[in-house]
Amino acid sequence: MKFSDSIEPNVSPEIIAQSKKIKAQGIPTVLPITLNELLLTLSIKQPLSILEIGTAVGLSGSAMLLTCK
Repeated sequence: MKFSDSIEPNVSPEIIAQSKKIKAQGIPTVLPITLNELLLTLSIKQPLSILEIGTAVGLSGSAMLLTCK
C-alpha cells in the first residue's frame, strides 16, 4: 500500500467504508491524504458553517459533516 492510498485514523470508519465503495466503482474522489488534511484543518478551526461545492458523490462533504458535529 502506498502512503497516499492510506487513510489516517482521524477519518471515521463510515467514511473509510464509503471511500472504498466509491473507489471500487471507479468514481474519482478526494485523495485520502487530502481528506485527512482537510479534516485536520476543520478540527483545528471549528468553523460554524461550510460551503462545499463538490464534483463527485459527496464524500468530502460527508466527512466534513461528521468531523464538525
